[in-house]
Amino acid sequence: MILRLPRYFMFPLATLAFAGVTVSYANIVFTATTRWIFLLLLMLVLVVKRRFMFGLLRSRFGLALLAYCGWCMMTASWSEVLLLSAAKATAFSLIAVTFVSAGQWWVRERGNLGAINYLAPVAVMVMLSTLGGGTAGGGTGQELQFSQGLTDNPNMFGSLICMALPFLLWHAYRYRTKPQIKWMWFALLAIAVGFLARSHSRSSILSAGMLGIGFCLSLKLRRTSFILVLIMGALLIAAAAGTAILETTYNDYVLKGSAAESGILFSRQKVWEKSYENAQEGGWCGAGYGVTVGETRFVAGFTAVGYGREKGNTQLAIVEETGVVGLGLYLILLLTLFTPLVSAHIREKTSDIKVALGIITGCLAGLTMMSVFEAWWVGPGSVESVYFWGLAGVGIGLAENSARASNSLSPSRIAQGQALYPARFPPQRSVKG
Repeated sequence: MILRLPRYFMFPLATLAFAGVTVSYANIVFTATTRWIFLLLLMLVLVVKRRFMFGLLRSRFGLALLAYCGWCMMTASWSEVLLLSAAKATAFSLIAVTFVSAGQWWVRERGNLGAINYLAPVAVMVMLSTLGGGTAGGGTGQELQFSQGLTDNPNMFGSLICMALPFLLWHAYRYRTKPQIKWMWFALLAIAVGFLARSHSRSSILSAGMLGIGFCLSLKLRRTSFILVLIMGALLIAAAAGTAILETTYNDYVLKGSAAESGILFSRQKVWEKSYENAQEGGWCGAGYGVTVGETRFVAGFTAVGYGREKGNTQLAIVEETGVVGLGLYLILLLTLFTPLVSAHIREKTSDIKVALGIITGCLAGLTMMSVFEAWWVGPGSVESVYFWGLAGVGIGLAENSARASNSLSPSRIAQGQALYPARFPPQRSVKG
């Protein structure tokens, strides 16, 4: 028997290649260098199939993405580190355009209900990473232990779990009526959520919360069920108020074991202060894509690790690198992404497709919220960046399918079809008597 790879496997494989760099057993194959090979292979497949940049010029989101990429490339002309800006802007443009195109193509070939299935390899890798690894100390007294799985950082571990949740949640929903298999998916989902809580990654937990909101808003809950859920939630909060549960949760997840005097944002305060100062230096046009203001030493290679600093906030980093103009293009890009997704979610009548749209929209919103605390947006080769653009392409493809289906069923189209093709009725039989 000849082993055959599934069709359109390059999109899931390329996504896995960038995610696998962060996991200890997967980065034997998927390294900081080989991930770019998988990107080029995916781009080559899209070019051969005539799907590279497919549909981007015909949508507001595609035009906004190309405009943003173009501006990032332009900043290299006045960059403090020209080679760095040119390399990173090129990498960002290739990744964003390639993965958006691949996501749209995936939905076109696999259908609406198979849209999220491209995340299967990532989900398998993440669940396997929970089987080993260690913990990292947290808090001023190091009394807390944060689970980091087979990664080297609890925040990265939490981020990877968030990337697996859409696939697990979708299949738990899809197989909810299958007694033989539903408990397996429910168990996997519960394990993932449990490890997410143990990672104590606040930005990842917030991102997962946005995903949960998107999923819940897609369900057809009766008014009575909704009221019962609210009552149960209120009773649980009231019961916890008189115990140490709230205080423990606040100390472990909000303060993360640090002293109350340090504040909630103790781990980001100094980073944000420096980012704010450098953002003021960025002005209207920025210092150049990927550049840290004042740092001009850069050694060229397949990665920019070792250059610059942790910026901690995407929006401030965008102003520092590409200026106020870049921030405006970034906001337009997000607007043109979420507007069709939300519109399609509101318009969709098929429950399963509505849930898929809710999961994708919630996950993208969660990643955007995460970027306020983790500046992954300005790291084009980061796993969050690749994941975001691939999922954005899948979401746009799903929204376009929903819009086409809605237009085909609109009253005006139906009336037009009836006018062009009038109904023919069989002749009436005369009834005697």
